[in-house]
Amino acid sequence: MATVSVMSTYAAARAGVKTTLIIRGKSYLDCQKDLRSRFGLEPVENYDVLTIRRSGIFKTSILFYLKATFHIIKNARRGDLVISRNTNFLPYLYIIKLLTGAFVLFEAHGYHGRFEKGSPISRRLITEQMILGKLSGLISLTKAMEERFRKDYPSLPVITLPLGAPSFQPLKISLQEAFGRRCLCYTGRLTGEIDADTVLGAVALCSDLDLRFLWIGLRDNEQERLLRQKCELLNISSKVELYQWMGHREMCGMVQRKGSAGIAAYKSTYDSNVQISPTKLFDFFSFGLPVIGSDVGAVREILQDRNDGLIYKPGNREELASRIRELFISFDLFEKLCISSERMADLYSWENRTRRLMDFTSSIAARRTPNGERFTLRQGAQGERKETERV
Repeated sequence: MATVSVMSTYAAARAGVKTTLIIRGKSYLDCQKDLRSRFGLEPVENYDVLTIRRSGIFKTSILFYLKATFHIIKNARRGDLVISRNTNFLPYLYIIKLLTGAFVLFEAHGYHGRFEKGSPISRRLITEQMILGKLSGLISLTKAMEERFRKDYPSLPVITLPLGAPSFQPLKISLQEAFGRRCLCYTGRLTGEIDADTVLGAVALCSDLDLRFLWIGLRDNEQERLLRQKCELLNISSKVELYQWMGHREMCGMVQRKGSAGIAAYKSTYDSNVQISPTKLFDFFSFGLPVIGSDVGAVREILQDRNDGLIYKPGNREELASRIRELFISFDLFEKLCISSERMADLYSWENRTRRLMDFTSSIAARRTPNGERFTLRQGAQGERKETERV
């Protein structure tokens, strides 16, 4: 189960929304057991995970999409909310809207834009052009992406909802202990957007600080081998700890025990300036860790330099090293940014995101209901709530 999907749907369930997360997997999952063991979350009765198994000779995504669509059509009623972030599921999402009267939203974790002369044409681009304008609305992760949507689909409701900070678990660090550890953390895979060279170079420049660097979430042995080679060349192998992917609960425990500050080290690319919502920042907020981020759109939309965190120029290891020094030399600055992170964790919590999503859906319903009548959430055993399906 993807952490983002679980956290967003779990927050909806905690808010009283009857919620089903639909995923594809090799075997059926015990929803309540897996929430505890993998994510450290307490079960809630109106939350369910439907696992569609990969079985048979043909294990294509199309079979998963068809089974998910049939399940939703069978169970959804007018006024329910269905959300997907999968571009390939867009045609099915539109069919669900036509056959059930449900509100269907696309949460865009990437957008290919309009057709432009000379630009490559892909299947996903064609799918977006055919379907997006027919949905109930769009969820953007960044203001920059929202501007593109409003330009391309001026009549379609759009809202920007950055990804959220977990607030369901007691994740906070000990301030004095964290400052004394001087350990910079990154969680996630090594992708083309992540500037590992700049981070490792800055760690090498801070050798006199007794700085440590912790990376959790490498994809495989090859990524780990590559980073270990870089560390050896910089003579910082003894200062760097590398771990491959681990469950969310285990990752949280390790960051609590070892971490002092978090970093979001993006290169300056189209994705990092327009499309990415920096999930790592929100995770670090939830720990109350101070954060350092590169000066790209994804970070600038969230952080104000020296108020919410520290920002450095992408690719500039000297400037990053300077920011690291500032943070770990001044306890006053460290404490100030820890307090700021706690405030940001509340501001960007998954619960707050859910409230904004529900308000957005209600505004769409009010706009499209005849005679301006307000949309009423479907009644359930626990009072007013809306059923949510996420594929």
